[in-house]
Amino acid sequence: MPIQQPILLNPGPCQGNDFFKNTIGFVKRVTGSPNERYIYNPHKGMLMAAPIPVHTLTDHGESSVMVRRLSRYGGIDMEERHRHSYYEILLFDQAGGTNRIDFEEYPVQAQSIHFIFPGQIHALNRNKDTDGYLVTFTKDFMALNGGNLAVLNDFPAFNKTAPAVLHASPGDFAGIFGLVQFMEQEVRQIAHYKEGLLAAYIQALLIKCKALVIDTVDYRRNDESAQQLIQRFNQLLERKFTKFHKVNEYANQLGLTPNHLSDSLKKISGKTAGELIHQRIILEAKRLLLHSSSATKEIAYQLGFNDPSYFSRFFKANTGASPENFRKEIRHSYR
Repeated sequence: MPIQQPILLNPGPCQGNDFFKNTIGFVKRVTGSPNERYIYNPHKGMLMAAPIPVHTLTDHGESSVMVRRLSRYGGIDMEERHRHSYYEILLFDQAGGTNRIDFEEYPVQAQSIHFIFPGQIHALNRNKDTDGYLVTFTKDFMALNGGNLAVLNDFPAFNKTAPAVLHASPGDFAGIFGLVQFMEQEVRQIAHYKEGLLAAYIQALLIKCKALVIDTVDYRRNDESAQQLIQRFNQLLERKFTKFHKVNEYANQLGLTPNHLSDSLKKISGKTAGELIHQRIILEAKRLLLHSSSATKEIAYQLGFNDPSYFSRFFKANTGASPENFRKEIRHSYR
């Protein structure tokens, strides 16, 4: 008998807690919201949450940059939870709906700008009248077309020194919105210079937005050396958080003493190095508990814990709930 592959589907709304399958393992009905995705594995005889999809710009028919009016956007369903391999900026001139970025839910308001960096999980649920622009681009696009990567790396929302959403005044928003409209026109052109011009537009967009961000009360003002330190630390943390759990491991990689690293990060972010390390591990644990069917002990191993019971204590100490209770409560809230 040939080996059957797990079957991926998007179930519709259902009633009751049961599910039915036929002889080839096709799930006809499951419990959950219309957004949830499941895989039925006939070998294990169980229903499994599908991995969170990772969207690339090639999924949209683009290579490295995209600018589209939301009302005309016909790409991948943005209501489904997903990750990006690229940067995304959403500008809303017509309000309505919510934007979930990891475990924060932001209302979609007029004259608001939302920033999402690679790796974050998000889902945009907009009302039928919600409108604005979607701007997406990759770091490689900026690097290969004359963009100043320091502008990208220094951008507050992308290095976690400012919130993910900026609320602009009508006048400021109009200026930024006009810039994006010029970008949309340029994307449609067939010209050898268009990539360089688009990179310059994106750079200008980030600079204009940063100028507004630094005037907000939520922005932490740092000198250049401090800004470079948090960038280096965040980049290292993203690469090593499943392997390095101690401050001294990061300090050694950065050529600093543990105390100097912690004190510097405390001044920049308001949190010590240990707190930032724990925060990143907990974020990934929450993502896995919500979006995967992995058992707690499997998640512990994925995150670099040799002792699953220690991981459970670590998780509860940082969240106030056991991994099992968190999974139950967060999945209920997401339905």
